[in-house]
Amino acid sequence: MEGGHVLHVRMFGNYQMHYNGHPLTGEKIRDTHFTSLMQILLHHVSAGVSRDCLEDVLLGDRDVENRHQALLTIIYKAKKKLRKMGLPDENYIVLEKGVYYWTPNIPVREDAADFDALCEQAKTCTDQEERLRIYLEACYKYRGEFLSTYTSVLWASAEARRYLKQFCECAENAAAILRKREDWDRLEKLGRYASETVPFSDWEGFTMEALMESGRYSEASKLYADTVDNYLKERGVLPSAKIMETMEKLGNQMQHSYEVLDQIQQHLMEEPGEGEG
Repeated sequence: MEGGHVLHVRMFGNYQMHYNGHPLTGEKIRDTHFTSLMQILLHHVSAGVSRDCLEDVLLGDRDVENRHQALLTIIYKAKKKLRKMGLPDENYIVLEKGVYYWTPNIPVREDAADFDALCEQAKTCTDQEERLRIYLEACYKYRGEFLSTYTSVLWASAEARRYLKQFCECAENAAAILRKREDWDRLEKLGRYASETVPFSDWEGFTMEALMESGRYSEASKLYADTVDNYLKERGVLPSAKIMETMEKLGNQMQHSYEVLDQIQQHLMEEPGEGEG
């Protein structure tokens, strides 16, 4: 599946298709029947898509005299376009018992399917080290909202919500293991990645926690100030109570560290009348 003769499909963030190491750039217009057809077929490679579902997705509520014929026309044009794009000459889209499938002769590697597989793998993994590896791999596989520029498409928006929920669960589970191990470097990295990938969702809390536990209080304070400023400017809201709690913990830890330093200083001070030492 890793070879060049695989159709690689990216659904997270920007929708892209690559074949033989080259992007398929023949389709320039975003919201077309072709793009919608390819997205739903390639996302449901194994299960296929029923004819009724395809008609609903591609034709919607439009008053089309013969919906079956209209769908056949769209599929015929899509096959011609795929040949022009440089794919091998195949019957790309196959109809079996009222269900349309992508041809098995051109294997598909989809990032969302890989992400799903990792999430399932993590559920049955009993070794903590391996489970952490799987959670982190899944997190970094998620590179943005599922079909982010197609949120008006009902099936895509439903999948986007599902994948976001799974990403949040993977990130929280990975963070829990990293906390137990006191692996603050990887927790910081995860927090920064999550904040960038899913902005304005309070993932900065992971980063702040990692900085605090590493004793990097000034960096944590600066991150908090920048986060508050960014949330207010872009969304007009403050970060969540969760981040506020993290900052309160930071304040307590800083105060505690100063108290410890005071105690050390007092011990170092020589008692009056004692000899120098």
